[in-house]
Amino acid sequence: MPTPGEHWALVHAVGWGGHGRSDLSETAISGARFGVVAVEGDRAVGTGMVLGDGATFAYLKDVMVHPDWQGRGIGARIVQALLTMIRRPGPDSMLVTLFTGQHLADFYERFGFSGPEKLYGMSLNLERLPESKADGITGETP
Repeated sequence: MPTPGEHWALVHAVGWGGHGRSDLSETAISGARFGVVAVEGDRAVGTGMVLGDGATFAYLKDVMVHPDWQGRGIGARIVQALLTMIRRPGPDSMLVTLFTGQHLADFYERFGFSGPEKLYGMSLNLERLPESKADGITGETP
């Protein structure tokens, strides 16, 4: 697993810094089941993590390669290592998902991932409620 500093440095290097905060890297890492780090010397140049339930569902998260190291097969080795780790103790079949930019679809297709025609993905950017409003949550659906 990457350290929080390695994770945040890569988030910033690939231009995702506007989508998070450095103080959340430790929490993001602690929620992962496992991950890999590509290292050159003593520097992390790439990483990827897996979230999931270990039985039916896995999610590839934060697959990143520092721009200075892209185009050298590092990302492919990270994805392959994560998929190997998922398969190792896993069941006969498992749904593995990820979110990526459209410009990277071809990269993931070579590993067997497919786009929206196979599975409709949705997301929600959920904002945390202030404590005063969160106390009144009843669990009822709107």
